[in-house]
Amino acid sequence: MRLTVYTDGSGTTGGPAGIAFVAITDEGEIQTEESLSLANATNQQAEILAAAYALHCIEPGPDILIVSDSEYLVKGWNEYLPVWRNRGWQKASGGTPKNLQHWQRLVAAREPHVAVLFKWTRGHAGTRGNERADELAGLARRTAMEGVVA
Repeated sequence: MRLTVYTDGSGTTGGPAGIAFVAITDEGEIQTEESLSLANATNQQAEILAAAYALHCIEPGPDILIVSDSEYLVKGWNEYLPVWRNRGWQKASGGTPKNLQHWQRLVAAREPHVAVLFKWTRGHAGTRGNERADELAGLARRTAMEGVVA
């Protein structure tokens, strides 16, 4: 069994943000969907935290395909993260990667799972799970802007 998990973060350069995920079974049914309001996160931080939140909420067992419209998240996980970890959390050019604590949180959330892959999808292109995750993250951000946050 594999779950396809669409994640999304909704934020700006800082301040209230929202994160969400939608987990869809092989049969195309929504298994679960969740969202969370954040008091303060950039959009890039929200994208990372949405994936970490999804992995934290999903019970270990099925293979997981994380699908995101964030190139930052997908390229970060697939290309940059292995290099950073091999260098002791240092960039190839030296210095610490941006959003280090959020990347480390994502790595920790991934640990209990057997297989997790990350794939990019074009945003706002009519993909059911992506559109729903975007909607939920936007609602969570609006809730955060009203001052109701986790």
